Amino acid sequence: MSRPRVLVLSYHLPDDEDVGAFRPWMEVRLLRDLGWRVTVVTARTNYMTGRALDRRPADPDLRILRAPGLVDHRRNLLRRVLHYGLFSVGAFVLAGVATGSCSVVFVGTDPFPLVPLASGLARLKRARLVLDERDLYPETALALGVLRPGAVSRLLGALARRLRRRADHLLVATPGQRRRLRAEGVPEEKLTLLPNADVYLAPDAPPSTSAGDAPLPPLPEGVRRWAVYAGGYGRANDVEFLLDAFAALADCPEVGLLMIGAGEKAPLVARARARGANVHALGALPRRVCRAVLAHCALGLHAYVPIPFFAEALPSKVYDYLAQGCPVLFAGTGDTADLLARSGAGVSVPAGDRAAFVGALRRLLVDEPERLRPLAEAARCWYARSIGYRATRALFARAVDPRIESSS
Repeated sequence: MSRPRVLVLSYHLPDDEDVGAFRPWMEVRLLRDLGWRVTVVTARTNYMTGRALDRRPADPDLRILRAPGLVDHRRNLLRRVLHYGLFSVGAFVLAGVATGSCSVVFVGTDPFPLVPLASGLARLKRARLVLDERDLYPETALALGVLRPGAVSRLLGALARRLRRRADHLLVATPGQRRRLRAEGVPEEKLTLLPNADVYLAPDAPPSTSAGDAPLPPLPEGVRRWAVYAGGYGRANDVEFLLDAFAALADCPEVGLLMIGAGEKAPLVARARARGANVHALGALPRRVCRAVLAHCALGLHAYVPIPFFAEALPSKVYDYLAQGCPVLFAGTGDTADLLARSGAGVSVPAGDRAAFVGALRRLLVDEPERLRPLAEAARCWYARSIGYRATRALFARAVDPRIESSS
């Protein structure tokens, strides 16, 4: 049997030497590990930094094509919408013209305009359609206030539901997403939970081909224990809450906060420093370097804006913290808090509760730092016990196309 071809449409595709979310690159690697020939249509620029990407894979069975977009697209909402629209149309044309037949069209559902175009491509190519539901739309846009309730949101919601019915299979990132889609009427057999955990960090993963451990970037001296936030500075993540809470530890120079990431809320870091917070921005780091920093830190921080919808979210940064043995302090409820409770690898407080968050920060980093060691050990043990490469690869293969037996 000849090896199948898979067409992947993914706006995001940073590899381990770039900055940003690992999930799309992990999925492409899994497809290649399964022996499938892969063509990816992705953006020309990194979604966090805006820098042009031109690295080409050495793998002859992995082809990467890059669709155009606008520069500096995060400047305002209108520019971002135009950018996503231009990219989606460009990706559709590029995939239609420059790629041949395929067995599967696999699409990441962010940005949403890409999804109906991918559905059309699957019909044209008579291919199986698999949706990777990274952010549910329009629910996420409504929760963040980017989209208002009304006729437009109802129309987009109806379109999203129709596309999910049309799809042959859906990958979801969190238990909350799976619950929501089941309630929407998506059959359980069409859903596969693929958590935002990098399976290439699992104990049974193939040996890494990267050039050894990444060195730490220069860090300020005099700090005994670092907390860290690693992620986007966008609308969903409550970066302002984290910085404001850490400013309450300005009287404790032996602890500091490292901020890793990029986005429209980046100026908040300078404002926190002006208020005396021992906070240092490292910018957006390549993933290997970022993970080296996480392994060096005593506590990973995360907070969502206090919106009930984000109880269904479980971000990749939390899994990365745990994989590196970095305990987590989280402000919020739902799937992330449940994971920390099950793993014993962190502490959760209610979303927006500054007093509780500051109290936990001070207790863990200043007053009782001995509490961090068992939390760190629990984080490592949970990841090693719960995240498996071989099991995930088998699930992924069945989700993408159960008709095809993997060559592994």
